Amino acid sequence: MTDRYEDLMARREALMNECWRRSLAAADRAYQEAPLVSASWRSEGIMLHPDGRLTATVQESDGHHRQRHYTICSELDGTIREVAPPTADAAEQAAFSPDPRLVPGRPEPDKAQLSRLARRHLSQAAAEAWLRQLSPAVRLARAEPGDPVVAQLGGLPALPINSWPVWPGNGPLSHVLSLDCASLAMLMPGWDMPGSGRLAFFYFDGEHYTGYHGSGVGGWDHATQAGA
Repeated sequence: MTDRYEDLMARREALMNECWRRSLAAADRAYQEAPLVSASWRSEGIMLHPDGRLTATVQESDGHHRQRHYTICSELDGTIREVAPPTADAAEQAAFSPDPRLVPGRPEPDKAQLSRLARRHLSQAAAEAWLRQLSPAVRLARAEPGDPVVAQLGGLPALPINSWPVWPGNGPLSHVLSLDCASLAMLMPGWDMPGSGRLAFFYFDGEHYTGYHGSGVGGWDHATQAGA
């Protein structure tokens, strides 16, 4: 059974409504049983599984330290049911087991695989629009002794003299990431990327200037573009 995008969103909305209903019911139950005892209902969000199921893991607790853990599952046919959470051993193993998609040596999905996936779950127009956005990418990882270093996270970057970026009227920006294009190009031959130079990213967070009292830098305010 294929799960189109519209069906997936409908099942997601139904599961969200079920979570909301259960949270209200838990709050009402706590008020009826012990109105002076605080209670909480918490979910880690909705997760989409490879087989198409949607799940939301729930934790209910109150001021008496009573807790209940369970999972709400939405099947492909839209059926919503409650299932027991994984055992502690299984949950611990899952928490420390790496995502198999991130294990070195396992290939990433190629464009053909992604194309089949998109056309299975999206409309034709949406699939074509999504596939046009695909481009190669690099995932950076912490360098171990002997590994080539292609990037620097935070700290002081190598910059020409008097070139540190400043947001006029606010102060200096903080360094986020620098990427050495030449080192990366050597590791990824055949990619269309610069063979020299560095890409340096900066963001204004007020760390170097205490007089700033604005709401921060973001796409919601065009006037803050100079802060990144």
